Amino acid sequence: MDLGNTLKSQAHKPLLWPLSLGMVLEEGKGINWMWKVGLAWLVIPQTWSFQMPTYTYRTWRVFVVLTAIPGLLTSILYCLFPESPKFLLSQGKEQECLAILQRIYSINTGKSPETYPVKRVLLVESLEVVNKVKRTKGSFVETMKTVGQQTLPLFRPPHILHTVICFIMMMSFFGVSYGLYMWLPEMFNTMSKFSALHPEEAGSICVAYTKSGNATNNIISWSKLNETSSSGSSLSAGNHPMEEALAPTCSSVVNPETFQKTLVVGGLTLLGASGSGIALDFVSSSVAVVGFSCLVVSLLFTCISVLSAFIVDIFPTHLRGMAVSLSLMIGRIGIVAGSFVVGTLLEVNCFFTFFLLGGIPLGCAFLTFFLPSNQEQTK
Repeated sequence: MDLGNTLKSQAHKPLLWPLSLGMVLEEGKGINWMWKVGLAWLVIPQTWSFQMPTYTYRTWRVFVVLTAIPGLLTSILYCLFPESPKFLLSQGKEQECLAILQRIYSINTGKSPETYPVKRVLLVESLEVVNKVKRTKGSFVETMKTVGQQTLPLFRPPHILHTVICFIMMMSFFGVSYGLYMWLPEMFNTMSKFSALHPEEAGSICVAYTKSGNATNNIISWSKLNETSSSGSSLSAGNHPMEEALAPTCSSVVNPETFQKTLVVGGLTLLGASGSGIALDFVSSSVAVVGFSCLVVSLLFTCISVLSAFIVDIFPTHLRGMAVSLSLMIGRIGIVAGSFVVGTLLEVNCFFTFFLLGGIPLGCAFLTFFLPSNQEQTK
């Protein structure tokens, strides 16, 4: 997604960057949510299955395969994209860069590439920096040296502070949003059991956990679920129809250009996510739980996209690709850590869980004050 955002921003003039990125981030995200929900309702309730040598192949496995097909098609379509003009220029390939710019100009305007008014492009960054990151063809050792040349500068002045802050924020966004998202079905299941056992008593998620006994008793037995119910697979994390359907309606639209010019908007978005996370500790209505969970996940999903665009903007051309890649890798580590921490805390100390889910975005909002504004971008 972030590679697509980068390519899209380079195919449009700066005035259209916020609009083009906003269309990709919000409309594309909404369509993705809707078609997955429709596909899940169509495929998962089917009752057929067939036996494989080591397991039973059920409809939820078909759903997983079908949702992976768009990713495969996307990887094929990426082969049709031209190389990033800025990247080619950073490698000293001026003519190839100019040829791609002519092609983009021709597609956008319908005119001949030869009518492109620009005859030469120059890199703002110094030639000394460019020479350090030129592609090296040769042995594995030389390749690793090239990787090191593109990675180590991120952890040296003047970039190290911004690198560490962006990595911490990205890991926090992924960890909190996906950590909560993965455990939402189990939370809803616990509240449903509590409501059935105590129809006249209102209680928060933590009250439901406490009065339902040990939290581990409420966790769905996946092996038993596979044997007894094919439709029950829709409860598995990430495929819950209710949260899938509601999330797009709560999705917050944060203009990337606005976030770059003033981090106040980004900070307010994080404050909203923080408040929603803490509110989960006190609300007793199932609708309120869904609503606040939706706000936390949607706001942080938006922050992930905005932070990725912000990273592209504040780092030099020859470092931004590596910066985005490393930040997303750190974010994926945050998913694993967040899922484990949330699941463990729900069992050990439910009340503290939601204060942590609200406190982490609050800390990230504070960190935004240490990031450069649009006028103070790292050169």
